[in-house]
Amino acid sequence: MTLVQVLLTAAVVLIIVIALRSRRSYRTRAAKKLAFLLLALVSIVAILFPSLVQTVASFVGVGRGSDLVLYASVLLLLYTSLDFYLRFQDIDAQVTSLTRALALAQAEDDSPSLGPAPEGLEPRDSGTPGR
Repeated sequence: MTLVQVLLTAAVVLIIVIALRSRRSYRTRAAKKLAFLLLALVSIVAILFPSLVQTVASFVGVGRGSDLVLYASVLLLLYTSLDFYLRFQDIDAQVTSLTRALALAQAEDDSPSLGPAPEGLEPRDSGTPGR
């Protein structure tokens, strides 16, 4: 095992530990966690056995194993970007809805009472022109 294999494997294991210990990871769906763990395990296998990646690449019709890894990385990046975009759209819609609800609630609380108007805020007599 080469030094780069040790370092990359340790980095993947560290990322797994950080991802699973993160408080935010509790909100992540189980399917996404399982997919992440599967990707991490595939990464470790690819790091430790690069000839296996070349074999898989030849089997699917890609010239080199590094090209297969690049193509898979691009697909994962596109998926992640789309997932973040859709999640951002959902959060934006929720913020808009909450802001509207808050504005309506505050408008109801600030509605004028039927008592006398405060000094300086008496209504104008709209029936007389020029006043």
